[in-house]
Amino acid sequence: MRTDENETQAAATIFHTLNYLSAAILYLKDNILLDRPLTASDLKQPPLGHWGTAPAQNLVWAGLDQLFKNYDTSALVVTGPGHGGQVPLLNSFLEGSYTKAYPEVPQTKAGLLTLFRRFATLHHATHPGPDVPGVIQTGGELGYTLAHAAGAVLDSPGTRAVALIGDGEAETGPLAASWQVSRVLNPQHDGAVFPIVLRNGFAMASRTVFSEMAPEAVEAFFDSQGWAPLWVSLTPGQDIHHALYLALAQAWDKMAAWQRGVDQPLPVLILTTPKGWTGPEAGEAASHQLPIAIDPDDPAAGLAALTKWLQPHRPTALFTAEGALSPAFLDLLPPKERRITNHPAAHHHFHRWRLPDLPDRPVPKRGARSESPTAVLGTYLNSLAPEHRLHLFSPDELGSVHLNKLDQPATANVVSEHLDEGLLEGYTLTGRQGLFTSYEAFLPIVGSMVAQHGKWLQEAQRFQWRDTEPSLNLLATGDVWEQGHNGYSHQNPLMQDIVASLPASTATIYLPADTNMLLASAHRALRSQHHVNLIVASKSAMPDWFTTAEAAALVHNGVDTVPWATIHPEKKPDIVLLAGGMRPFAETIGAVHLLHTADPALAIRVVCLVRPLVLRQSEQDPNGLAEATFNSLFPQGVPVVAAYPGYPALLASLLYGRDHAPFDLHGFNNQGGVTTPAVLTALNGLDQYSLAMAAYRQLDRQPNDAWYHAHNALFSAERALSPLPDKVK
Repeated sequence: MRTDENETQAAATIFHTLNYLSAAILYLKDNILLDRPLTASDLKQPPLGHWGTAPAQNLVWAGLDQLFKNYDTSALVVTGPGHGGQVPLLNSFLEGSYTKAYPEVPQTKAGLLTLFRRFATLHHATHPGPDVPGVIQTGGELGYTLAHAAGAVLDSPGTRAVALIGDGEAETGPLAASWQVSRVLNPQHDGAVFPIVLRNGFAMASRTVFSEMAPEAVEAFFDSQGWAPLWVSLTPGQDIHHALYLALAQAWDKMAAWQRGVDQPLPVLILTTPKGWTGPEAGEAASHQLPIAIDPDDPAAGLAALTKWLQPHRPTALFTAEGALSPAFLDLLPPKERRITNHPAAHHHFHRWRLPDLPDRPVPKRGARSESPTAVLGTYLNSLAPEHRLHLFSPDELGSVHLNKLDQPATANVVSEHLDEGLLEGYTLTGRQGLFTSYEAFLPIVGSMVAQHGKWLQEAQRFQWRDTEPSLNLLATGDVWEQGHNGYSHQNPLMQDIVASLPASTATIYLPADTNMLLASAHRALRSQHHVNLIVASKSAMPDWFTTAEAAALVHNGVDTVPWATIHPEKKPDIVLLAGGMRPFAETIGAVHLLHTADPALAIRVVCLVRPLVLRQSEQDPNGLAEATFNSLFPQGVPVVAAYPGYPALLASLLYGRDHAPFDLHGFNNQGGVTTPAVLTALNGLDQYSLAMAAYRQLDRQPNDAWYHAHNALFSAERALSPLPDKVK
């Protein structure tokens, strides 16, 4: 372990410089280095941002700079605490990566002024995001830092990631589950992750749990979670920069031993400093955001307080007389290739997959053969070339969904959707392809995470200096209609609504009608970039309806007619039956048979909906159907009965604004329980008899009594004890 007074002094200089800039950028739009007395015209209106988490982040950043310089090493640094977005932003400027990304902002005093004016505007939020070089996660929502850092080193032996975790963030459910990554990572095929808990005592307005725990209790907690705790605290008479450097070096050596295969836990550092350290209200919750309030109508007192705070920390030698960043300061930093915001994992190069062609799976007789679609998907995924590995993530459900025989890397032994999703995000944010599969009912647990990631993907496309992002791929199986054995608690298609709410340019939902269509959907999703892809598929044996070519064409188009299921295709249809998803499509085919048997002259058009978001108007969604195409599928004046595998309100929202007679929508209406798939469809008015009766109602004809009897016969005598059947009669 190497120590030197020079690195301690260098770290202190970087720390004080960062602290000054992190405070000044909240308030100042001019006179940013206090070259003259502050005036009201120097102030932003209003000042905006957060101070409280910045000092501890700056302390760690300065310490890592010296470690990376002396050890000739580097690591991906993932920052999670609060809204301290100015820390990575300012460091990217000082390290040169900001100017590389934004050449119009040079590494000069004038460039720093531009950066100050961009902060807390549409240019840069008060938390880190895709606009900042070196950043791989949006810092606005807490809980994902450790999972993202661990996901970034999966399948990447020899690499390292540092996760800066606020003690408020540590209280969230996702972060609490993320401590299990100590048992997920394996030095033979994964990198190492080093969490640093910034224990500053306060969240936004209250004491944190870790600050209320005795040190021995904190020690016992991390020991029980499989980590080796290291401690650094702000102690009178001690040089905290020296103490931190020693701890960082010790952690680095422990990670090196772990990566060599030494049987020992990975380190975690608990860094205890006051909230808002070095600023007003230090050690109090009041330092969280803006510790100095400035009255715009009478700013004198506020300006005096701000000057008193900033003046002692003002960096006098940051720039040369000509305004360039001082070479003396740059010498304190590691070489460019070792600087944190230049880390290659944060600026990955996405490798487009060369996926194998879809297997030709003939369909000798439509609807006659039944297989588990997900099991067949697993066989296809096993055909991926070794250099195009796909990492699977699942909360202990791969066996249940028939994907447990994949010859692909998998993380499926922690029952936490938050952790699985966070690992997947970290994996894809560093340029690799993954797939998260879970029961449809429990994917909404990570709905907010997916929404945040969708926003990231949308924003990231604005910056040409960012590489193409792999898509986030979600497979929802164990869907509504096959969860009768588990009951109402397991019947919830809400994830479709969440994905549909994402920016239109980043969201795709796939509702394959059979196995070949599932393969075509996965093929399209895995080749995409900058998307959140949700594929909904059954794990139970389902009929094969479409040839490989037919399935691929339907996935490409998103929605189209099904010629072989359409009755009297040469005529204008009397009724259109629209179906999406495996169970609704099978029930729709049954309804066509009922209608055709009752009235052979009836012209019935069957339309298969694979990508429901294409139903939006093209003005709302770049992939939406043009009006002419929509009207060709659904002619004016022709009633439509739609069978949808999710909430019908979502389908209604997609059709909003279309100039067409109302669609008769059938989907999951929150009627469920422990029963059979057939009864579940009947409870929700989605069985073939309900669809046939709806078609007759739309045609203003008297429904067939036999359909009523067949529908009611689905309910057993025991089921009759429930009030639910009365609601569907």
